[in-house]
Amino acid sequence: NVTKGSILIDGIDLNTLRELTNEEFQKFSKDYSTTSIYQTYEYGLVMNKQKYETMFLGLCDNQTVIAASLILIEKLGTFKYAYAPRGFLIDYTNKELLNTFTEEIKKYLKKINVIAIKICPEIFKSKYDPKLNITLANPNYEELFQNLTELIKIFSNFFF
Repeated sequence: NVTKGSILIDGIDLNTLRELTNEEFQKFSKDYSTTSIYQTYEYGLVMNKQKYETMFLGLCDNQTVIAASLILIEKLGTFKYAYAPRGFLIDYTNKELLNTFTEEIKKYLKKINVIAIKICPEIFKSKYDPKLNITLANPNYEELFQNLTELIKIFSNFFF
């Protein structure tokens, strides 16, 4: 269950997209700067009880995980669909890393007969801070929005 290649991003040789162990994913998700309860090992356990197959995929530089995601797989009839709840644990401003991770996940899921994936990252244009009574703008919103819009091109031919 490993996709190998020689991918060079920002001087880092990314050579492996692979399934992560529970421990590897837990460590990465807990140490990651922004995360969601929906991208945790524990949420995967909850969804297993809801009849979803779960897997943790990670893009690694040697043994260091640099991007990861909980992937839920649902079988409907003869079709399998994937879902990355609240998107990936990745730097969405790093367009090259985002595109590579997305493309590698797409290839991986096709190998296990998944026909589509849905992601819904929590990207805010602004947030209201009730303590300060102000609205804080996300200075990276336009870049994040553009990078995510371009992912549509990567996923647009995902269906077989």
